[in-house]
Amino acid sequence: MASIVPGFEYDIFISYRHNDNRSGWVKEFVHHLREELIATLKEPVTIYFDGNLNDGLLETHLVDDSVRDKLKCLIFIPIISQTYTDEKCFAWQNEFLVFKRQACDDAVGLKVKLANGNTTSRILPIKIHDLDSEDNTLLENELGGVLRSIDFIFKSPGVNRPLSASEEHCHDNLNKTFYRDQVNKVANCIKEIISSLKGGAKPESALPHIRLNPVIRPPVRRKLALIAGTALTLLVLSILLYHFILKPAPESMDRSIAVLPFEDMSPNHDQEYFSDGISEEIINALVKIDGLEVPSRTSSFWFKGKSMDLKQIGEKLNVGLILEGSVRKSGDNLRITAQLINAQNGLHLWSETYNHSAKDIFRAQDEVSHDIIKQLQKRLGGIRSPGERKLPTRNLEAYDLYLKGHREFLLKGEHVIKAQEYLKEAIRLDPNFANAHAALAEAYAVYDMGFGNTAEALNSANRALALDSGISSAFSVIAWTNALELHRRGTISPLVNSNFEKAIRLDPQNSTAHLWYGITLMHAGLFERAIKLLRSAMEIDPLVPISRGILGYTEYQYGMDSIGYVHLSESINLGWRAGNQRLAFYFLDHKDWQNAEYYFKEHAKLVPMNVQLDYHELVRAVQKKDIAGVRKIMDSIVDLKGFVAGFKGRTYYLVGDYDRAITQFDDSGLVEAMRPSRRELREHPGFKKYIEENGLLPLWQKYGWPDVCVPVGEDDFRCN
Repeated sequence: MASIVPGFEYDIFISYRHNDNRSGWVKEFVHHLREELIATLKEPVTIYFDGNLNDGLLETHLVDDSVRDKLKCLIFIPIISQTYTDEKCFAWQNEFLVFKRQACDDAVGLKVKLANGNTTSRILPIKIHDLDSEDNTLLENELGGVLRSIDFIFKSPGVNRPLSASEEHCHDNLNKTFYRDQVNKVANCIKEIISSLKGGAKPESALPHIRLNPVIRPPVRRKLALIAGTALTLLVLSILLYHFILKPAPESMDRSIAVLPFEDMSPNHDQEYFSDGISEEIINALVKIDGLEVPSRTSSFWFKGKSMDLKQIGEKLNVGLILEGSVRKSGDNLRITAQLINAQNGLHLWSETYNHSAKDIFRAQDEVSHDIIKQLQKRLGGIRSPGERKLPTRNLEAYDLYLKGHREFLLKGEHVIKAQEYLKEAIRLDPNFANAHAALAEAYAVYDMGFGNTAEALNSANRALALDSGISSAFSVIAWTNALELHRRGTISPLVNSNFEKAIRLDPQNSTAHLWYGITLMHAGLFERAIKLLRSAMEIDPLVPISRGILGYTEYQYGMDSIGYVHLSESINLGWRAGNQRLAFYFLDHKDWQNAEYYFKEHAKLVPMNVQLDYHELVRAVQKKDIAGVRKIMDSIVDLKGFVAGFKGRTYYLVGDYDRAITQFDDSGLVEAMRPSRRELREHPGFKKYIEENGLLPLWQKYGWPDVCVPVGEDDFRCN
């Protein structure tokens, strides 16, 4: 197989010691890496991975010519364990050392200059154990510098083992690393190296090769020691001069600011929604400034109530500046305090206090925003003030209700109903309040647990756009509500596509538009495209639990079980209650009956449901493949509010009741049948009958085929 870059046999060579794959860890890692690379690189890459390597070869054995040819690869990935650097290890002697020699002599060289100016090695170590000091030294001598590895190590007191893809106690890991994130780091490193090589970056090996540890005679050593001492002194002085006097602030960090939620300092501490609203308005003002990076509201607000120092928060949000403050509202008096802080050293750069009447809330918000922008202009330069904003409403009571409704909506779950009530009252007080109409449209568009109303969502979205044609969220609601019917039919339409794309074009940081678009594509069986959009939603708002959870659920449905499990678990830890029921189905699929029952019961405790099932009996019935028992339990459900979409169909499938599973298409769509692992449903006569009776074939022909289906001639299809 050819490499992306001419002259090489493979793009990637995976080297490992046979014993380290006895549990299947290396094989599983390669599987996840392949999947991650599909989502990271536009072109397919070739990976050499031999799952049947013989171990225990001595260094006197000759390397087979075919192995030597396969080592002509762009990137060499050694799986570094406690036993990898062993003279009896075939991988160490005949892969690692041979690749290093070959790479030093080939056209590219061992070290490559990246597009950003940094230099990296074509050896990309993956470490699965902490190493003994002598092994670490040996590796560093061979690599010619500090061992820079991507670690897959689970560490706790007395524990030193590989990090698992389905870690049950991931938060006990002292390294605080997640398997899925580490795989993503590997893929991104590979992308950097390949992009640089394809872009013509000059190899570091263009410089003369310097032999390590040369033999030096004693007199020469004394002279070199004197020279080295002088050079070292000059180097230290240069570093100090640069660091404390000449060093410029890192531009990428400086031109970024996070707005933390302002603290409610009101006498009764009942104005939290109000102080949150002020913080959000400041974020909205700053995000309109070109060249300024501003983390979303959700990411910044994740730190609310958490005892973390500002330097830690700055590192997690990857920002150089932090704005924090407080709001005190008492009667008609309003006091806002704001302070700008350097996130790298904690120094306070600026602070101000604003006293206003509560009736002047909009003037107070603008004053704070303008002063912050002035401070940024003064310190950064090149910052342009956004134009004057249009007041959302002149009715302060309506605005207060809007803030309350918006806060309830963000809490999701049953809070959505309360949000609808607040927003309807805000609109009653000001029928021309466009933002309130748009917010109400979003609240009505939450349908997963039965809280939605598609007709009301469409009405509110259209009314919002009639008042303000630039509201991104309204376009995403129109797309989403029109997609709901298509979810049940397993397809998509130009109306849905165009409105989602318009929403994202108006606001590329609209994570909800990415999320809903991804869910829509998932229901149409377009899992690969869906996963890309859902990953974008998670990258925009990494701390939004539903984005992470839906991504994990989609990955699991597509067969990426291990990664899906990690994301689902993380979403539940972040507070996504609906994830419990989805994770329960993951465990049912994997025949882990105890965990399945546990997560079903957790869901029932946390989400209000009109029907309480005996989940112990349900899990037992699935375990026994008791079709009659499952039918009896499913027939007892008369209200699906609180159940995940497709609950019945998925349960019928798991007991082999494919006749009943097919009947659920009208309620939950084709998504269950479009899962790669659900071949039995696609081979059922009822599947093709449903496609034909609902006219899906011409829709697929016009708008795109699901991942598992292909056309056969002009008027037929096959789903494998």
